[in-house]
Parts: sequence; structure tokens; C-alpha cells
Amino acid sequence: MVERAGLPEPERLTQINGGVMAASGALMALGIMPRTSALALLASMVPTTVVGHPFWQLEGAERQGQMLHFSKNVAMMGGLLLVVADRGK
Repeated sequence: MVERAGLPEPERLTQINGGVMAASGALMALGIMPRTSALALLASMVPTTVVGHPFWQLEGAERQGQMLHFSKNVAMMGGLLLVVADRGK
């Protein structure tokens, strides 16, 4: 078994990640701290995308499907970067 340096179990990490995404998405949708919310979403999407869609480890149709989802997430991260960079009027 791999030593995890005091990190919570994967199931708990998934729950925390989901909570961050839900809360940040809700705050962003309501226009409350949109830049901070977008940054939190961006920070949670990076590991989610890398761990959740490892297309480089797959072949065939499964690889194509995971590459599609990976690319979709990268595109959403680009949109979040625009929100983070927006300094207003």
C-alpha cells in the first residue's frame, strides 16, 4: 500500500472536491466573489481532469472518449481563467 502523507481517503477527497465545486459554482452563478469562485473551481478541476480522464493510458474508443472529456474540461478551465483575469470595467 502507498503511504499517503496524512491525506484523507480517496472517497473523502472526492466528497471535498464535490463540495468545493458545488459551492464555488453556486457562488459564481449568483455573482458572489466570481473571481475567487472561478479560481477555486479551476484549482479543483486540474486534479479532477488529470486523474479522471487519463486518455494517455488508454487505447481505441475508450481513449477517444476520455480525450474528449479531458479536452472539454480544459476548455472550461480556459473560461474560468477568463473570469479570474477579469478586472471589471
